[in-house]
Amino acid sequence: MRLGACHQAWARRVLCRSRVRIHGRAVAMGSDAASGTPHSSPLQLPPPDRIRAVLFDIDGTLTHSDDLHFAVFRDMLQQRGFNGGTPISEDFYNQHISGRHNPLIFADLFPELPESEREVLIEMKEARFRDLAHSALKPVPGLLHLVDTLRRREIAACAVTNAPRANASLFSLIPVFQPALTQPHSLSQAELMLRALQLDEFFGNGERLVIGAECAQAKPHPEPYLEGLRRVGVPAEETIAFEDSPSGMAAAVAAKLATFGLSTTQSADKLLGAGAIAVINDFRDAALWKALGERCPQDE
Repeated sequence: MRLGACHQAWARRVLCRSRVRIHGRAVAMGSDAASGTPHSSPLQLPPPDRIRAVLFDIDGTLTHSDDLHFAVFRDMLQQRGFNGGTPISEDFYNQHISGRHNPLIFADLFPELPESEREVLIEMKEARFRDLAHSALKPVPGLLHLVDTLRRREIAACAVTNAPRANASLFSLIPVFQPALTQPHSLSQAELMLRALQLDEFFGNGERLVIGAECAQAKPHPEPYLEGLRRVGVPAEETIAFEDSPSGMAAAVAAKLATFGLSTTQSADKLLGAGAIAVINDFRDAALWKALGERCPQDE
């Protein structure tokens, strides 16, 4: 497997840690997602016949994983007595947790703890997520039709995520009274999610999977998406991307990618404000299929 710049950076550090414009025309955003105030993006979608690659976020983009992440965070934080034992709200989760890199999240939640203890908490959270993910994760509606279309057109694809790899050595530090935890999983969280969705082969069995923590900087820095472009060997002007969080959107836009926002976890206004070229509800949205030059699956 070829090691890209992100993986090389990880190895060196030893990993501890709407408005849509198509051919110059304005195209309305799809259904309810259009309820947000449209913004003009400085980026433009490539013409349908020039799209040669697609980059996808995973959490909240390929699958509605944020509901699962929220439940795991809520239960774990309540168990630890965070916020006086009062469960966190979805608003708190969306504002302080969703789409962010784990080390930053836990540093904000537990600034009084040393980094080593925060790493243990991170792995406890991810282990619980992995326990639940295999049976709980489902693809976002329309995704499998999109995957079939990309395969037929031989359009390259890469997954770009802040989801971490499992650090098996940390399991020895986890208290035995945590009944939810199982033995270390040999797959990273990102790989597990792709396998649960039966998309691991589509993304090259890991060769076209970029982990933000293995880059010099994770999202919202553009480096993970720049590495994704290197993996597929296609320039940004012939690539589109999909994101569901403002931080991920900022990363993709900074990498000069025309990016669709998915309103699975955040409002259309937030995604448009972060630079989305359009916001769609899911992969069945007519605006997406018009951008691809294909019939909308809802019309078939």
